[in-house]
Amino acid sequence: MGVGRDRTVSYRLDDDRWARIYKALWAYDPSPFLKDVQGPTLLVHPAGEWPATAEGTIAAFQARAAALVMANALLVTLPNSDNLSLLSSPLLAESVLEFLRSL
Repeated sequence: MGVGRDRTVSYRLDDDRWARIYKALWAYDPSPFLKDVQGPTLLVHPAGEWPATAEGTIAAFQARAAALVMANALLVTLPNSDNLSLLSSPLLAESVLEFLRSL
């Protein structure tokens, strides 16, 4: 990732590297480990701008599956966000505060 003089962020990975990263992410199954997490856990799913795409549908399914597998998980889906914009989302801050208050 690079930051320009105008403070814009750009990715430095070429399409082939992105494809390999996504392929590895989709192939990984964390469910055998998630079932062992016993503490309260907030799962945040950035739904993206186009949740009806194949990738969005798979990611939403994976988020719901993780919440079902984990004993004390709360899943929050944030619309119109991705992994980068999520960090500055007021909805994320509100979700974290609400989760912490519930403990």
